[in-house]
Amino acid sequence: MAIMMIGAFPHLDAVPTDDSRFGDVEGLPSEVLAALEGMYQTGVTRGCSAEPLDYCPNQPVTRAQMASFFVRAVNLVPADQPAPAAADGG
Repeated sequence: MAIMMIGAFPHLDAVPTDDSRFGDVEGLPSEVLAALEGMYQTGVTRGCSAEPLDYCPNQPVTRAQMASFFVRAVNLVPADQPAPAAADGG
């Protein structure tokens, strides 16, 4: 999901990191960690818990969570630029 968000929104960038701030993402591929870090730094994701800061990568993403990601990502687009076009379908 994080990689999809980074790819779907050109104004979001992956941020390579050797040490993720999330306590439960050890062993994930580096491109996933970079996407998570980029989403966290821009405020698109806040993780699934704050104490400790976890991402819960093995839990399915709900529609409500995905909607929150999209709203936060779209709100990052400056008002004078169009938001990324939505994909066809559901």
